[in-house]
Amino acid sequence: MPRHCSPSASGEKTIKPNDLSESIITAVVHSKLNEVSVDIAEIGLDTFLDEGVLREVPLIGSIVNIVRSGFSIRDKLFIRKLCTFLIPLSNIPEQEKEKFAGKLDTDPKLKRKVGDNLILLLDRLDDLEKPQFLADAFKAYIRGDISYEDFRRLSSAIDIAFIDDLGTLTSVKEHASYDLLHRLTRAGLAETARSTPTTFGETDIGVVLSELGRLYIRVLGAR
Repeated sequence: MPRHCSPSASGEKTIKPNDLSESIITAVVHSKLNEVSVDIAEIGLDTFLDEGVLREVPLIGSIVNIVRSGFSIRDKLFIRKLCTFLIPLSNIPEQEKEKFAGKLDTDPKLKRKVGDNLILLLDRLDDLEKPQFLADAFKAYIRGDISYEDFRRLSSAIDIAFIDDLGTLTSVKEHASYDLLHRLTRAGLAETARSTPTTFGETDIGVVLSELGRLYIRVLGAR
């Protein structure tokens, strides 16, 4: 379940209201959404946005204003998914986040690419719990445990897979059942094993964890 969303401490950097891709990177590094104010899992969408809960949060409030024109249900869901994604990242040590920000600042093209892809991913996710899984994968990228390419591969799998199957895989790890693995093949987390002849002349086709599935367990298995 998502934790809580609250105003961050004063003195945080402001974001450029006309640049959503850069804004989301700034929010990753500088927002502090792990302080208790309101439980975003328990309140309705209208209350979540219309009563000023998020507009009072530096950085997040600016992002709310960026997407506010029209402000459809999809927009509201996007902001909710964004907040759910940012909360786990608030617990990363500031030194690690600043190092990550410095790395992106030296490569503006990569910085925009990362921001743009996060926006596309969050908008596309079909479950409000999935941003937590995405955040765990992004944590590993921030810390340098995985490459950006590996993060993209994991995020694609998280996007495609059924949320309950993702949760089960993080729990059972290498002991996943055949049925679970079969369902995860579409997301690339499992793959068909090489067929082998049986003693009765039939062909036994198994399903095993893929390389990406093993990476998923290594990165998200401790969540």
